[in-house]
Amino acid sequence: MKKISKQGFVCAITLLSTITATITFAGNSNRYKTQSGGTVLDTKMNLIWKRCSEGQKWNGKTCQGNTKMMRWYAATAYAKNHKFAGSSNWRLPTIKELNTLIYCSNGKKLKYKQDGFNGKNVEGGYGCSSSIHGKFQKPTIDIKIFPNTSSYSFWSSSPNSDFSSSMFRLNFVNGSDGRNAHNNNFYVRLVRSKE
Repeated sequence: MKKISKQGFVCAITLLSTITATITFAGNSNRYKTQSGGTVLDTKMNLIWKRCSEGQKWNGKTCQGNTKMMRWYAATAYAKNHKFAGSSNWRLPTIKELNTLIYCSNGKKLKYKQDGFNGKNVEGGYGCSSSIHGKFQKPTIDIKIFPNTSSYSFWSSSPNSDFSSSMFRLNFVNGSDGRNAHNNNFYVRLVRSKE
């Protein structure tokens, strides 16, 4: 039997894990079912998302217009009073829910803590950044499902237990989450539970 060099073995394992990650990741597109009126059902989380960021309008094919930035308290009040697609129970997503929207086109699999926060992992870099998988599309969201999404931060409803004046947000530049003070202006994408 022919011996395989250590370098050949490492290359084979790396190739196999890359193929496996790509195949696994490609299956995530099946979790969303687009609905009429500019919403999408996340079948795994049983949530209804607005396809457009706040400030944009759904024209039947895509999101048009300028995305609106808001401070956290304004975003929360806006969500409570918002009516769209026959529903009025829209809200800011938790950071765990918001993290489910991250799409790493390079195939990187993100790992989350129990509370839904992602962080730097063994591949190097936060979010979709990776020393192994290479470059990725920006914004780090499935643009077929959520077209014209800004490559910037979006508010969550999740408080930062370390600092009472800050909340968690998700940055779609690289798919990483972090915390910021309430008075920062970020984008908003609303969600509701399926009725």
